[in-house]
Amino acid sequence: MTLCAASLCLVTVSVAEAQSLIASAGFIDFSLEKAEDAAVFELEYVAAPSWSLFDFETGWNVLGRFDSEDGAYIGAGLLGKRDFAEDWFVELSLMPGYYDEGRPENDLGHEIEFRSMAGIGRTIGEGRAVSLAVSHISNARLSSVNPGANAVHLRFHFDF
Repeated sequence: MTLCAASLCLVTVSVAEAQSLIASAGFIDFSLEKAEDAAVFELEYVAAPSWSLFDFETGWNVLGRFDSEDGAYIGAGLLGKRDFAEDWFVELSLMPGYYDEGRPENDLGHEIEFRSMAGIGRTIGEGRAVSLAVSHISNARLSSVNPGANAVHLRFHFDF
């Protein structure tokens, strides 16, 4: 099997499922010494999954993040979700986006930042779920200054 044919086996088209809106609240820890850690709030739209990648139902997502220190992040990327037990799932996301630090102490080195996220969740009813996730945001060395920030979130999922 050629490399091209093998890579096609990793991506398969899936049946469209519901779109989701995810609201989350948590805490963000900036890796800078003088930074002000903050409460963080996110609102995320997840399009219906359109393909499967490594058994993760994968689709596009758009995120707005705001923190209590006047910081903001807006990004778009991919989110994958995989069921692993009755009513349980894991989720992974990666997206580039625009970052505004709000306060100069929370400057992460660049306006372009990348957010990665991993979470575990449980379906709690028809079209509803809750998950606990950790995320990291950094500029992937687009700048010589790249301190990054880590957050933990409680996420509430609503399918429509």
